[in-house]
Parts: sequence; structure tokens; C-alpha cells
Amino acid sequence: MWFSFALLLAAQADIQAQIDAPPLPPLPPWSTEQLDPSGLTRFNLVTRATFADGQGPFSSSSAWSTEIRAQVRARPGLVFSGALPLGITNGYESDARLVIGNLALGASFGGVVVETPELVLRVGGGLDAYLPTAPSSETTQAALLLFGAFRGYEVQLYLPQTLSFRGRLHVEASIGAVTLGGELGLVPAISLPRGDQGLVMLFGGAARAGINLGVAEPYLEFSGATALGGIGDVAPPVQMTPGLRLNLLDAFQPAIFVSFNFVAPDALLFGLDLASALRPTSKSRDRENPTSVDILDVEETERDFDF
Repeated sequence: MWFSFALLLAAQADIQAQIDAPPLPPLPPWSTEQLDPSGLTRFNLVTRATFADGQGPFSSSSAWSTEIRAQVRARPGLVFSGALPLGITNGYESDARLVIGNLALGASFGGVVVETPELVLRVGGGLDAYLPTAPSSETTQAALLLFGAFRGYEVQLYLPQTLSFRGRLHVEASIGAVTLGGELGLVPAISLPRGDQGLVMLFGGAARAGINLGVAEPYLEFSGATALGGIGDVAPPVQMTPGLRLNLLDAFQPAIFVSFNFVAPDALLFGLDLASALRPTSKSRDRENPTSVDILDVEETERDFDF
């Protein structure tokens, strides 16, 4: 009986604590493609698939890419990130094949520079390195180039045996429920296979518009890249991506989207982003706020209780 009574009191106290706790801040919008200037700790499992065969959008052939992405907040405004790209093809002039892309590691910074009731302006920047983990063989090269066409803005994820770096700048403005953002990136890439060494300079960009409806955010994105000079012919078509991100739980924000281009309109890409972001709690916000009072500060405590 006493045990049940204690459990009831504990449950009531927990409910009251949740009621009294300040609400978590709303999550700012973010893109599957672009840098996150809010710098949240988050995890993304992004899958893109196409069933096109050059004759129509659906066929017995298929290609699937999966990118395992994570970013960890080191301090307010600074995050470290990593991405592991994988791909599977089936029916494109070969049997089913699994390939790995270039492992990406990076760091980015960002924050709010203007905040008024009418406007919130965020800026950010980042530097990423793409290690040459994608193999360069006759059996895998065609598949890697196919997956590179999946990523108009980040084609260097799938360039065979290529070491590359990306610097990028991001600007984002929220006006009421509408958010507009854009990003530019410059990518020097070095091809490593013997007898084919060379440098290519890629320039890419992405733009995004979204409307925050609370539980959902419909959005539209454009992204693409082109070679400014160097060896090879890297010029994926500009992609247009309408999508919908859902805010189902405090830490689960999945998105569904479709990407297509006007060069090969039948080559539809169907995408799913299983995303989870962690918002700073009230305690972590207090730690980030240097004006908060530490109850373990003896001098401050004595002043508070000085009769």
C-alpha cells in the first residue's frame, strides 16, 4: 500500500514537473542538402531510389543510394559531421551490386545574426573533406557515376578514387512561417588513379523555400553543380525537389521528397529522410547563458541570503 502511494506521488510530481517546465524551442527548418546554421545535434538516414531505364520512369531495374549522416554539436554554433554513402544497383547491365562512396568528414558553424518579431536571419559556413574510399574499377565505376547523378549538389560523394574538399556559405531568412535559404559551395577535387591524375574545380549551389505549418513543412529545393575547369566532364543537371517534412515527435522529423530534372524528366528520384534532431533543454540553455546564477557559487548564495 505504501509502495503504491509512493509511486502515485512520484508520478504526480513528474507530471507537474513536465507542466512547469518551459516548452522546448521550436525546431528551425533544415534541408537534407544544405548546411544547418542552427547547429543542432542530429542524425539522418537518407534513401534515394530510381526505377527509370531511359525509356520511362518505371522498369524492372532499380538503383538505391543510402547516406548515413550524423552531426554533433560541440558548442553553440559549432558542429562536427560525417557521412557514409552506399549504393545498390540491380538490372543496369549487371547483377545486383553494392558500392561504397567517399566518406565525408566536416565541420560547420552558424547562428542568428538578426532576430526581430518579423525577421530571423541566420548565416553559416563549413568545410568538408571527402576521402577517396570509392573504388575505381570497371565493375563499380558505372554504378558510382549513376549515384553521382543522384546528387547534383554533392556529386563528389560518388566520384571514384577522388580526394576532394568543399567550402560553403549559407544564408537563411525566416519571415513569419516562410523560410528562404540559399547556399554556395566550391569543391577542388583531385583524381588519384594512376595515369589519370588531375584536378577539377566544381562550383555548386542550392536554394530552398519552405512554409512552417506546425506539424508539417512543405518545401521546394533547387540544386546543381558544374565544373569551372580541369579534367573530366562533371556536370549533373539541376534538380528540382518538392518535399514534405513532418514534426511527429520532439526528436523525430522525417521527410519525403521527389527529385527530377529537365534534361531527363523520366529519371524520377523518390526519397525518404529519417531524421532525428535534439533540441537544447532548459538546463543546457542555462549552461550556455553566462548570466545564469550558479547555486554552487558561495559568494552569490551568501548575497542572496544576506539578512
